[in-house]
Parts: sequence; structure tokens; C-alpha cells
Amino acid sequence: MSKYCPTCISAKNELGETTAEYDVWYSGHKNSCQINHVGTSGAMEMKAAAKIWSRSEACGFHYTTLLSDGDAKTQIFK
Repeated sequence: MSKYCPTCISAKNELGETTAEYDVWYSGHKNSCQINHVGTSGAMEMKAAAKIWSRSEACGFHYTTLLSDGDAKTQIFK
């Protein structure tokens, strides 16, 4: 998941984010844009954990251990 798209950043710098040219460019780019999360990074962590967990359950995986740095909000996700 990502809140950042280097291609969008380049286009904003070259065309100007509020220009008609940028709007036209973005309409052709939006289907391949790397941004797929809007919100906080903490919310993105929890959304990613839920997505991974549901994929794992669908494949029949079972987790026995969680290895974490201790500051992730994913530990409190239920």
C-alpha cells in the first residue's frame, strides 16, 4: 500500500498541481497511479494487516507468532 506516487510528484512539479494540463495528464494516469491509500500511516498499517490476514485465511494459513518492533497499531487490530 502506498500514499506516494513518484510519477504524480514529477507531474505536479512540471505541470503545476492546479493546472488544466495536470488534470488532463492525471485522467490518463489515475488507473496506474501507485497511491492506493488516503489517510494516516497508522490506518494504512491496520488496513494492510487486515488485507494480509484475510488472504492468509483464504489460503488456509495459520499464524502462531507475531514479530514486531512494538510500535505498530496492527497489534491492537481486532
